[in-house]
Amino acid sequence: MISQFFIRRPRVALISAIAVVLLGLIALSVLPGKEYPALTPPQIVVTARYPGADSETIAKTVAAPLEEAINGVDGMLYMVSSSTSAGVYTLNVYFEVGWDPNVAKMDVNNCVQLALPMLPEEVRRLGVEVRERSPDMLKVVAFYSEGGQRDVVELANFLLINVIDELKRIPGVGDAVLVDPKVYSIRVWLLPDKLSMYGLTPLEVYQAISRQNQQFTAGALADEPTTERPFFTYVLRG
Repeated sequence: MISQFFIRRPRVALISAIAVVLLGLIALSVLPGKEYPALTPPQIVVTARYPGADSETIAKTVAAPLEEAINGVDGMLYMVSSSTSAGVYTLNVYFEVGWDPNVAKMDVNNCVQLALPMLPEEVRRLGVEVRERSPDMLKVVAFYSEGGQRDVVELANFLLINVIDELKRIPGVGDAVLVDPKVYSIRVWLLPDKLSMYGLTPLEVYQAISRQNQQFTAGALADEPTTERPFFTYVLRG
């Protein structure tokens, strides 16, 4: 028997064991990550934003329709959701180990599309994100400004524009997330007595600001069709 052969020749057994270990180390360094066996359930993350809404409002108007539509999708094990007072809703859907993540993402996205008509208009306008994400974190990188020349907001926007997208395009990287992003925004303080005096509501103020913060195409000068042959064409922007 093979076992008797190695028992009687301990040196051959030792050399064989060392060879197997060395081959395993070599394979570990060159084997693609996708070839490793799946040990954790595939995870699909659904994210929706409802600015100005509290967690209770999000749970009633956003979480309920989405979870009702997604619940029971093929291969699903369970799902976990969270609603924050910052107007962000996150739903983590876990599938069976070995389930194709691409198929799971497509099924969840189809369910989200069915639930979109039941979501508030603001949520539909901002869009609902469906992404595949591994529950394991590969690496955490900290950025800082030498000498404190850049503040947190400026540094965060630099990372969003120049770094995050580049990391996502690296082969094998599923997603890159900026923890606690601080992006440029406009904060408006409203005076209740002035709103009451003019008969306005916060929604009307928000709509007025939105209308004044839009880009419109106004056409072009010296563009076709024209009988002349101008040297330049000027694009108008409103």
